[in-house]
Amino acid sequence: MSLLACGGGGDEATPTTHAASSSGAKASSSHSAIGSATSPASAIAGKSSTPTASTLTKEEFCARIVKLGESTLAKCNKDDQNQRTYLDFKPAVASAKADCEARMASKVEFHADVAGRCLGAAEARAGDTTFGQLRGLPECMGVLTGTAALGDAVKFGEECAPQLTVLDGKCAKPAALNAVCTDFARGTLGSDTDHPSCEPNLACRMMPGSGVDGSAFVNRCVKAALGERCDPLVGNCPNGATCYQGKCRERAELGVECMNDGDCKDGSMCELPGGMFGKCAAPKPLGEKCKESSNCASDHCRANKCTAFCGG
Repeated sequence: MSLLACGGGGDEATPTTHAASSSGAKASSSHSAIGSATSPASAIAGKSSTPTASTLTKEEFCARIVKLGESTLAKCNKDDQNQRTYLDFKPAVASAKADCEARMASKVEFHADVAGRCLGAAEARAGDTTFGQLRGLPECMGVLTGTAALGDAVKFGEECAPQLTVLDGKCAKPAALNAVCTDFARGTLGSDTDHPSCEPNLACRMMPGSGVDGSAFVNRCVKAALGERCDPLVGNCPNGATCYQGKCRERAELGVECMNDGDCKDGSMCELPGGMFGKCAAPKPLGEKCKESSNCASDHCRANKCTAFCGG
């Protein structure tokens, strides 16, 4: 359940050196039709105060994401403001407007129907949601489609045209086996299917680099296939899969055995009553007992109880 708690600067078009999760969100097409129109009566009357999926603009999209974060901050009391989560969230909200507008002004096409779906998911999640967290919501894949061609210089992964990745600040072809790659090449609002980091049957994972002292690490393309042997530390499984007891498997449905949250489908968590093994379960509602934030639907656990991010 845990999403990235950072501003929008983490997906710039440069290779990253942090470990990529082997349980990445399932890809969704950036061109799928999601839109829902207003009723004929309200459309004729022109009285709808909320933009519909077909009329939503880039400016309205960014404004609502900014408002969502600011509304959350307004609920935070003095106790909330002493929490690390608040201290991380506040600067992310402050930068959300600039982060969002920078993406919209780049070499991209905006898909209002997908943007409407993304907003719905963000507003339903609430809590510590601002622009940076959209990267962790599957509903936000494909809000933007890139138009930059092979070799073009870009700032964000979303800018590259479909079937291109980004490497060293330029649009490139997906990397080959053992070649350097960029994890999360889709940026914040692009689609996994539009921006594969590696060639088919490969995954971009953090590996030991070529440093003389052996301390350097770099993202490289490694073999990744369901049912094949894997290393849980490397996570060399396809996106949407997990390395479970030494083999790549699809992330599990509710009730299926797991060892950590990454073994379960999006929107669920691994409930561990004790020991190494548990079962995939729905996140817990407000007021339920928890061990960590990923146990809670609110993604916030305080004093062993699921609480709202602020004011609860």
